[in-house]
Amino acid sequence: MKILKLDRIHILIFLSLVFYLLFLYLTQREWVFGGEMWAEAATNYFMNAQSSDWKTVFFSTDAGYIPLPNRILAFAFHKFGFGASLTAYAYNWSAVMIPWMCVSVFIFNPKIEKGEKLKAFATGLSKS
Repeated sequence: MKILKLDRIHILIFLSLVFYLLFLYLTQREWVFGGEMWAEAATNYFMNAQSSDWKTVFFSTDAGYIPLPNRILAFAFHKFGFGASLTAYAYNWSAVMIPWMCVSVFIFNPKIEKGEKLKAFATGLSKS
C-alpha cells in the first residue's frame, strides 16, 4: 500500500483553501451558503441549459457576448440532474472553487524564485 507523501507545496495549497473558505465564511456567509441564483444565472444560463438545441445551450448571447464557461457549467449541472435549488449552490461553489484553483496554481508555482513567493501570494490573493 502506497502512502501519499505530503510535501510542503501540498500543505500550502490545502492551507490556502482552508484560509480562503474561512475568509468567505466570515465575510460572505449569506452569499456562499444562501443557495440563491443571481441575475443571469437563473434567467439565462439555467433556462438555456434545459434547451434541446445545443446551439441554444452553448451559444446564446448574454448582452452581446457568449459566456461559454458559464454555459458549460450550466449544461453540466443540468446533465447531472441538479434541480433548480441544488444548481444555485453549485453555481455559488463553482464561483468559489474555480478562482481558488487558478490562484493556487499561480501562487504555488515551483518555478517562482524564493524571494518572489510573498509577492506571488499577495498578487494571488488580490486576484481572488
